[in-house]
Amino acid sequence: MQPDFLVDFPGLGIHDLPVNRVAFELFGRWPVYWYGLLIAFALVLCLLLAMR
Repeated sequence: MQPDFLVDFPGLGIHDLPVNRVAFELFGRWPVYWYGLLIAFALVLCLLLAMR
């Protein structure tokens, strides 16, 4: 499987880091994208902070 993007962090010395858009697939059928995971994490974090 070819990566969708090659990401560089030159200040950290990281070059051509392969990144796929899909983080994983649920039941081998539904793709879960990285941006979806980040949005879900941010929402949960906001809810936890709001309930404090």
